[in-house]
Order: sequence, then structure tokens, then C-alpha cells
Amino acid sequence: MRAIQRRHFLIGTAGAAGALLVGWLAGGPRQRLLPRHALATAAGETALNGWVKVGSDDTVTVMMSQAEMGQGAHTGLAMLLAEEMDAAWDSVRLEQAPLDPIYNNQAVVAE
Repeated sequence: MRAIQRRHFLIGTAGAAGALLVGWLAGGPRQRLLPRHALATAAGETALNGWVKVGSDDTVTVMMSQAEMGQGAHTGLAMLLAEEMDAAWDSVRLEQAPLDPIYNNQAVVAE
């Protein structure tokens, strides 16, 4: 009886691993850090990726892909960024993200 349960477990595990492998291969590579077009930067600013820019005056700008609707997402994300980068709270800026697939905000405009 014990061998049958082990066999079922191994077959189920192999099936699940196969399904995950097929799903991973079918999805294709996804680049979630770099936009198609480089972020617009002012003089003295450097874009670390598609989400964060750092200025020569130690300002940190985070790109927000969604609108603030009262849930505090803008403040929360800015606080997390300030903590992770050891930046002063008053040096963190928010900027609305441009249209790009990495921000998943094209469907909003299409509707």
C-alpha cells in the first residue's frame, strides 16, 4: 500500500513540474526593469532603471504607474524607497509614469 502512495506522489510531482516548465517556456522572457524608451532625465539626473531616478542633489524620483485614489499608495511607496535607499524623506519625489509596457498602464488609455 505504501509503494502505491509514493508512486502517486512521484507522478503528481512530475506532472506539476512539467506543467510549470511548459508555462515558463510559453510565457517568454519579461523585462520588468527597463522601458522601451529611456526615462526623461533632467541635467544631473541618472535613471537607475525604469522606476527610479537619482539626481546629483540627492533627490530620488520614483515613477508611479497608477493614480492615487486615497489608499496612500504614493506615500507608502515613497516611504519604502526612502528607507531602502537611506534617503531623506524630503528628497523623495513622485512622478507619473509614461506609457510603456513595463508599467502596464496602456489599457487605461485604450479604454
